[in-house]
Amino acid sequence: QFDDLAKSARTANAAVSEEAFRGFQVLGGAMAEAGIDAATFERAMLQTTSRIQAGVEGQKSYQKITDKLGDSIRDTNGNLKTGDQLLTTMINALNEGTITTEEFAKVVGGRAGPLIQSQFASLNKDAATLEATLKDVEANSNIVSLDAAQNAEVFNDTVGRLKASFGQLLTDAITPLLPKLVKLSQDILEAMPAIV
Repeated sequence: QFDDLAKSARTANAAVSEEAFRGFQVLGGAMAEAGIDAATFERAMLQTTSRIQAGVEGQKSYQKITDKLGDSIRDTNGNLKTGDQLLTTMINALNEGTITTEEFAKVVGGRAGPLIQSQFASLNKDAATLEATLKDVEANSNIVSLDAAQNAEVFNDTVGRLKASFGQLLTDAITPLLPKLVKLSQDILEAMPAIV
């Protein structure tokens, strides 16, 4: 599970820091409780992060939206927030009327946006409710450290390579014996009484 979590977080661009990884797990847990599947959540995280970054860099498709969001997409140091924080900011902006449903779907994704809006944002109608939901999920979840997840991933990958190596070893050992085993099995069959 740790291995899967590490791979999932990397897919969603959430394995960049301990804070981002923790937020990914908490928001993912909250989304799962609302019926959003993991693949949809991962896609929403990745699209939100990359499209907001594109808007900040001046890409016309998203710049108007990032302009509407203003400083809410930046942390206290002026850097872009982590993926989970950006998605949370988008949900709050949608609920507050800062952005439209079309703009939300444009950034979060054509399939993921409407699902998250109907199944998650509608349950967390304001920032205080959303924050309470996330705190409750975090308090009742097994939050894995980024280091533990990455170590589990390396361990599983190494075990997988060992299995493949042993498999190759057995293949190399048994391949020369196969013609003799085939002849032996055919000889045994011929020597058996007809009734068998």
